[in-house]
Amino acid sequence: MSQEELLKRRDHLCRHPFVGLVVNPSGHITVCCRASSNWKPIEANHIDEIDDLTDFYNGAYFQAIRKGFVKGAWKKLKECSQCAEREDRDGGVSGRTESFQSQSLFHGTAFDDDFQAWERGERIPVRFLEFTMSNLCTQQCSTCSSFYSTRWKALDEKFGRDVHDTAKLSKTAVEKLDELLPDLELLLIKGGEPFADPNNLKLLQRLHEVNPKCWIHCVSNMQKIREDWWPTIKAISDSDPEFRQISISVSIDGIGDVYNWIRGGNFESTMQTIRRYHKETGRQVVINTCVSIYNFFNCAEIFEYFAHDPAVHLVLFNNITMGPEWITIANLPQKVINKVAAEQVARIEAVDSPTANVDYTGLAGFCTPDGYDHVDHMWKFMDQMNEVRGYRIEDLVPGLKNYRKKTVGLGPEVSKKDKAASCGVSAVATAS
Repeated sequence: MSQEELLKRRDHLCRHPFVGLVVNPSGHITVCCRASSNWKPIEANHIDEIDDLTDFYNGAYFQAIRKGFVKGAWKKLKECSQCAEREDRDGGVSGRTESFQSQSLFHGTAFDDDFQAWERGERIPVRFLEFTMSNLCTQQCSTCSSFYSTRWKALDEKFGRDVHDTAKLSKTAVEKLDELLPDLELLLIKGGEPFADPNNLKLLQRLHEVNPKCWIHCVSNMQKIREDWWPTIKAISDSDPEFRQISISVSIDGIGDVYNWIRGGNFESTMQTIRRYHKETGRQVVINTCVSIYNFFNCAEIFEYFAHDPAVHLVLFNNITMGPEWITIANLPQKVINKVAAEQVARIEAVDSPTANVDYTGLAGFCTPDGYDHVDHMWKFMDQMNEVRGYRIEDLVPGLKNYRKKTVGLGPEVSKKDKAASCGVSAVATAS
């Protein structure tokens, strides 16, 4: 196959099944973080049931998925059903295309060779690893659950939802991950909160010893980074300043008290950590906003805040949540979505001479599914979280408040609580 033909074929593939694997918070191996097998796990694919991860990566499960992509039949794969629906509805925008774009950023040097080796039937190494060491977390985001955050267990029980136990990879599971480190080109660490788990620090230290050229990317709330992390972060960053060897995507869904309400954390603590990271390493962060009903009406405020921040490289608005169903903007009429999205995009584009980049293609192109209606649950849950936080999110987001008043009316006033307590400041100081 010629290089031109290879590139043409490669550009139509999702890279995940061809470059690596994902370990979700419960320890199950899947093709990507958005695959249906995250929520309906295949028990035989649990990391504790697999002797060798590279053998598994070259085994029947991944082979079937790769063949589906090569034949252009990926939409028929059950793992890919969510992205198939999104692309059919939203004009090609989905987690699959976002994953392709994000993985393209690191310019995997071995992809072409590995792809051709796979076509010859040869064993290929794992180049990309995404894993969650545990669901230990320092925040209690209104968009989350105990599946990803230990701080949600009490609330899930209170709200009558499924309660997930504290989950962490076993010692033998971590040893299996260690075996992959020498061949990796990209390591993506999620949580929980990556910086809250000391096992992540140990793994990064080993990776830096055996494979110092691997690009490390963390998805973090950056609420707090313990002191024992900073020497390793700085050592990795300093080892090759010309190479994007370490990068951090910070989950920020609002400014000030909007952030505190949505994420159950403390905005100023997060900003202090971002500024210290920039000062210690000279590197910038990516702000990745999870767009939900709580911040859809004021997304532009986030970019306006970070547009000239020297610590910020990029602000993303492409993570438009579709679940759980009580937090998504899919509950809004399409004409409302179009109007609000256009207003937010106009404000973003009006920012004068920003130093930070921005990507809002997902925000501008979102389409709500036909017949999607969980509006009653959405307002009920909002009132429940208002009571938990001690103040109403609608009072901080005028567009949301106006929309609710015009449609169903505002919910009840909430009992006043200490905002510091509701934002979990004391919990952050101990848990992280």
